[in-house]
Amino acid sequence: MANITLLHWNIETYGPAKYFNANNANFVNYIARLVLNVNADIFAMVEVKNSTSLVVPPIISTAICALQGLLFDPWRSVRVNSGYNNEAYIIMYRTDRNFLPIDNALNTGANIIPDNGLGMDNVAGNRINFPSRHTAKGGRRPFYVTFETTDTNQRFSVISYHAMFGVATPYGIIRLPDLNYITEFDDGTPIDASLISGDFNVDYNIDFAYYANMLALPTEEATNDNTSLKNNPLGGNDPATFLANAYDNIFQTVITGMTPTGDVTNLMIESAVVNGPQPPPPAAQPHVGNLSAEAGAFNIAALNNYLARIANPIVALPPVDMDTAWDFVREGISNHYPVAVTVTI
Repeated sequence: MANITLLHWNIETYGPAKYFNANNANFVNYIARLVLNVNADIFAMVEVKNSTSLVVPPIISTAICALQGLLFDPWRSVRVNSGYNNEAYIIMYRTDRNFLPIDNALNTGANIIPDNGLGMDNVAGNRINFPSRHTAKGGRRPFYVTFETTDTNQRFSVISYHAMFGVATPYGIIRLPDLNYITEFDDGTPIDASLISGDFNVDYNIDFAYYANMLALPTEEATNDNTSLKNNPLGGNDPATFLANAYDNIFQTVITGMTPTGDVTNLMIESAVVNGPQPPPPAAQPHVGNLSAEAGAFNIAALNNYLARIANPIVALPPVDMDTAWDFVREGISNHYPVAVTVTI
């Protein structure tokens, strides 16, 4: 049986403003360190702008290899324009683990381009229209990529979905269960498992009715933790007060005998030098990694959100408390937390 760790992250508008920023190398190293801390096999990113989507995967994989001291780069990637808001989906994956990409002719290999694309059809082959804010057609569609385990020959798909926001959100969510790439290839060849990751733009702790459409599948949610950051936190050095909604998650097909488990990496705790009354990263958390060293490399003056830095000045990096850590993470990294899940397929 293959253990697969999937990392999903909305890294927030990774376009020219971040890429050509003086902190881009630090940002890439921060991402790479997190990928290693989680020990991810597959990394699904949303909110990467089309203009930078071709260069983002190789610089991340180069940074990961440098941190690991690897001479051979095992990472490959696929990408596609999501169809809305100048955003691309990117899914990176390792080729030195116990799974490989599989194409639509069922060929596998490290350099095989996996069967991938925007999920548009249901199991009957009919087009599914995923709505934007403005129309019942167009907008973001889910992105799928297919793989096969090398020991048990189990085929599985990874789906990345950045749901539309506002009034269109529920109309996109209710279409997800119909996707054929949850259950089969175009030719009807069955898929044994699916990992459905995304920023679903609804709070499943509140708007659970939308998520009932996901749970009606043979799937379960990986975690019920909040993952999006407030625009104006209450403060008080409690990381929980900085979190707004449970937007991001990974749903996985229920495999006999498996219990879905997921972890949300608390970027504020792991980006700060936690002193005094602040708790250290919980020992029971399986994917603990200390990101404070990476945070300390950032140039404060070059952080993107200039007006936010005036309102919430960052005195020093790495942050020494949760308030400063929130300022740093929200302004320099992302307004969403990453989610990871390990499954056995």
